[in-house]
Amino acid sequence: MTARIDNDDTTRAIGPSRALVLDAARHARSVPSFPVERRVQLGDVARVRSETAARVSWTAVFARAYGLASRQYPQLRQIYVAWPWPRIYQDSRCVISVAVNRQFGDTERLYFGRIFDPDSRPVDSIQLDLDRFQCADPEVEFGVQSRGARLPWPVRRLLWWWRMEVEYKKRVRLSGSGAISTLAGHGVTNRLHPCVNTTSLSFGPIESDGQSLVTLQCDHRVIDGVVGARALNELCDTLRTRVADELASLGRSP
Repeated sequence: MTARIDNDDTTRAIGPSRALVLDAARHARSVPSFPVERRVQLGDVARVRSETAARVSWTAVFARAYGLASRQYPQLRQIYVAWPWPRIYQDSRCVISVAVNRQFGDTERLYFGRIFDPDSRPVDSIQLDLDRFQCADPEVEFGVQSRGARLPWPVRRLLWWWRMEVEYKKRVRLSGSGAISTLAGHGVTNRLHPCVNTTSLSFGPIESDGQSLVTLQCDHRVIDGVVGARALNELCDTLRTRVADELASLGRSP
């Protein structure tokens, strides 16, 4: 798509979509995150994926591996709670928040879809969620986010604080235990996007040699560097083995 050139001096109000992003970015400033990353050889996985009868995106593939890694490393299901005293809560479920871009004419809106239990669901089932995020009516699929973003900013800040600190046991179901944000489909890598969750995953496009740069951002209040590195290695190794086998079991396209 060719970008429209607008030379007019204008001032525009911040709509609900940008308000949602601004709220997330504001909270991300309080998260002392650090990245661990490695280059992963995904040539064989890319070949198997391209031959499957079902269409499965790379986001679904990584979400499945992310979920399985959360069983080996429960820190991926933990969150930091600051009020009224600092503590760490571990949820029994893995929920991955996925950044979803929706196009409406000349306007683009960003929402956050949630993939529940990717550790216990096959990769093609995860893909159904991603398809729904892209195709369903956003006012229905992301209704809570849309309505919340229309509230005055003092009310939104109070609701964010309430969710993060008071009703923290619901936080994983509402905001995810981890997150995925990627621009690999556009041929670029967004390594250090604002990190709201304890961990947030990004991956770059598959290069000509079959490698991809994979980055896991970690909240240092919950995860140290060694654990972050081990969790990322587990995720990448699981993707190349168990998840690749799942893709192969879907059958080849005719």
